[in-house]
Order: sequence, then C-alpha cells, then structure tokens
Amino acid sequence: MQHPPSPEPWDRRECGRLIDRQERLQACMQSAALAAQGASAAVLPSYADSAVNLLHYVEARRLDLRGLQKRLARLGLSSLGRAETHVLVNVHKVLGLPHLMAGRPWAARDATELAGMGRAQRLLQRHTAALLGPAPAGMDVPRINCAHDDAQVRTAMAAQIRRAGTAHGRRVRVLMELGGPKLRTTRLGPGPQVLHLRPEKGLDGRVLAPARLTLAPRPRAGALGVDPAWFEQARQGATVTCVDARGHKREARVARKNRHSLVLETEQGVYLTPETWLTLRTAEGGVPTASRA
Repeated sequence: MQHPPSPEPWDRRECGRLIDRQERLQACMQSAALAAQGASAAVLPSYADSAVNLLHYVEARRLDLRGLQKRLARLGLSSLGRAETHVLVNVHKVLGLPHLMAGRPWAARDATELAGMGRAQRLLQRHTAALLGPAPAGMDVPRINCAHDDAQVRTAMAAQIRRAGTAHGRRVRVLMELGGPKLRTTRLGPGPQVLHLRPEKGLDGRVLAPARLTLAPRPRAGALGVDPAWFEQARQGATVTCVDARGHKREARVARKNRHSLVLETEQGVYLTPETWLTLRTAEGGVPTASRA
C-alpha cells in the first residue's frame, strides 16, 4: 500500500507571499520617514532616531495589518503587536524567518538600524530621565487603608511613617483612604404583602391589554383565595369594586368563571393587600357582598 508523499514542513508559496507583504510594509515605513525629513530636521539631535522610529510606527498603524498578522500567526510567528520602540527592526527580524523557511538568503541588519531592540530600551530610559528626572527612591505618599484596624492603630502607623521620613530627611505625606459602606446580607423579616395589578399600555398611554387576576375559593398556585360563599355568587359579567392600598377606588369585571376559579380584568392599576375588601355587584342586582383579597 502506497502512502501519499509527506507535505513540506512549511508552505514555501505562503512564505513567499508573506515575504512580499512584509517587504512592502518596510518600504511604506521607510518612505514615510523620508517624506517627513523636513519636519524631523527640527527635532533635537538626541531625539532624531526616536523621531524616525515614531514615523515608522505611525505609518505601520495607519495601514491595515490584520491580513498580515493572520498569516504570521498561522506560521507561529510574531504578530508585530509589541514593537513600539523598534518598529522597523522588528519587522525585519520577523521577515527573516519566512526567508529561512522558504530557503531564501537573509542577513540581519541590527548594526545599521536606528533603533534596535537593545538600543531602543536604552534610548527610552535616557529620554525618560531627561524629561522626568531620575527615578526617586523610597516612598513619597504612603496609603493607610481606613477600612481596616481602628483609629489608634492608624495613628501609630502614621507616626511611624513620620519618624521614618524625618530620619531620611524626607517630607512624607500620608494618604488616608476612607472605608466605604460595608454591605452585609441577612434574612429579611416579613414585609407588607402587596399585589400590583398593572394593565399593558402603549407609548401613548392607551390600554393594550387589561390586567388580570385569578381568584379561587381557596388559595392555590396562581390564584388568590377568597371567601367560598362570595365566589359562588360571582357570575361572568359581574362588577367587582375595591378601595386599594393607596386609597383609590378601583373597578374590575368577572371576565370568565368555572367551578374552580374566576378571572377578573381591569384597565386600572390596582394595589391589593390582605386588608383590601372586594365588593361584588351582580348583574341581577341584590345586596353587594364583600370578601377580603
């Protein structure tokens, strides 16, 4: 049985396309730096190399590198995402690997690069010190977290900081970070039992669907229990009125009823509590009857 030939470790055609794309990127960055030579001439000589590197970086970010980055990632190579201090040399170094994969000649150019990987870090440190001064040693503003300990402990901590600052000839300020509210959870006691019936309304305030409430001769899942005698007297079409928890007079009607439950419908918002009385007025007349909700 014959097996198909093993594929090459790397796709040389893909490496070739990647090399062409990176070389175009290098050319664009170098052209941008040349085009800005007039403006970069005003830069102090000590910052000249960094200014050219900045031009390379801006040009690289101006271009859409997502396709190139995906190709690099498929070969397990750098995506050029962290090369701010040495943009051009980073692209050239990454370019060397596809050359080797495709069997093409390539030579490092570290000695000719304006901002190589090592020199770029030294330039950054030098320029930072020139702009901001030498990095101070020790502490300037210690922070005491007032969410912990008590006033006596925090006072002792501040005094110790003052003594240490005086011993070293430093004026040290103390930052007191105030503790925020401490939330704790616990079981809540029984609160008021309120049922809010709310009809569905449109943006213009018109009622789109009434609020519905199911009543039954005894409490059960999905139904509010009422007096069985009151339930028996209720008929479809009857009116039920109440004064709700806010003191508002409200009215509903019995939309449908069967042996086990009935459904009230109302186009008004109602707040019911166990103390609310429901008054039934039947279509046949007679004395109204009431039951607690």
